Amino acid sequence: MRILFICLCLASVGQAQSLFTAQTLRNDFTDLVHHLGTRHPGINRYTAQEALDKVSNQIHSRLNRPMTGWEFFRVIAEYRAAIKCGHTRFRPSASMQQELEKNGSFFPLPVQFAGTALYARLPDQSIQEVLTINGTPVPELLKFMFARFPTDGNAVDARYDMITESFWLYYAWLIDFSTPEFDITFRTSSGKESKKIRGVSFQQTASLKFYPDKSTVSPLLYYEQSGQVGYLSIKTFSSEEINASGQSYSKFLEETFVKIEHDKISQLIIDIRGNGGGDDRYGALLCSYVAKGPFHYFKKVYMLDGKTEIPVDHPCEQLQQQAAHAYAGKVVLLVDGRTFSTAADVASIFKSMQRGTLVGRETSGGYDGNTSGRSEQEVLTNTGIRVSIPLWYYENAVKPLQPLDRGVIPDFVVLKTLESIRNRVDLDRQTAIGILTKN
Repeated sequence: MRILFICLCLASVGQAQSLFTAQTLRNDFTDLVHHLGTRHPGINRYTAQEALDKVSNQIHSRLNRPMTGWEFFRVIAEYRAAIKCGHTRFRPSASMQQELEKNGSFFPLPVQFAGTALYARLPDQSIQEVLTINGTPVPELLKFMFARFPTDGNAVDARYDMITESFWLYYAWLIDFSTPEFDITFRTSSGKESKKIRGVSFQQTASLKFYPDKSTVSPLLYYEQSGQVGYLSIKTFSSEEINASGQSYSKFLEETFVKIEHDKISQLIIDIRGNGGGDDRYGALLCSYVAKGPFHYFKKVYMLDGKTEIPVDHPCEQLQQQAAHAYAGKVVLLVDGRTFSTAADVASIFKSMQRGTLVGRETSGGYDGNTSGRSEQEVLTNTGIRVSIPLWYYENAVKPLQPLDRGVIPDFVVLKTLESIRNRVDLDRQTAIGILTKN
């Protein structure tokens, strides 16, 4: 395969990484498989051990020659992807990260997806569809990348949303960061056009914003209303981030829903797109404000001691009570491929309660739960690659209204279009308003 050749051969050109012997690489991979197999309680949640063993054996057979740390990183990423756990994370070693930041040349354009089509904003501010990057067609490129980093379970389409904001980083990690200049083919009205665009440095990637002139940023917790439609945005459930921003989560929710009740708001949009999760209790608390009575949130939470399941005493396993000012009107929940972890749990419970309508795109967090909570950090002895192993197995208290091995699937799937990207039209929110205001 052409793209495999690019990944494994160009990685050593211009990237001053030392070579590790085949034996040291096999030792590191053996240790990795052992750590995950003995500590990760959800390792067989979506993939049977027989299938994981097959992937492991295939990788072992390929570790038959010296490799750089980056080559090894890209090979073992296939094992992580096979586990299908978004909280299982591999990070470059300290020396690899230093090389990346010091000498890396990164994809120079911010991108957006309209369905599966990749669009980039060029330096002249025009927006064009990308067809090939350095000779590789975009579908082939994406297939290769998607096979090396996971969502929870089989939420494949969520990956398009996941890589949008950091396409430059995923390309560097999984393909190459040694190309000083990118040869990019774009679709034009008359056919195709190729342009050579110089890569950007690590420091310059901070300016890769698709809408760089966007001057106002709403708070992490935000509420507004127009007529009888309320709009509640919760960008994170991280208590640390919310507290650092100067907001109080519980106070904000109480004040917001008191206002909704006082103003007799009959239609509500709750937006958890791009919410990567955080505090479990924050998710359960939000659900309590839309629940129509007591409800269950987690069915069980446990960790492993060898092969023994050790229950975790978690407050969200208890029967959850409806909030004092719970909302009883029509509600739409907005989700996308970056809705993960606690945010995906909220979407799961919302769907299971059949509380309202879900709009957007499939979440990257699993419908049936995830493996997260506390984590254990391992550093592979020879390559120094860093591994984060989640230790708590969560099972959501959900009804089997959809496949359990997928992300939360919206009732209305909304894909961006070129026109919506150009004009910054929020099609998800427009769809939600249409659903809420329809007689």
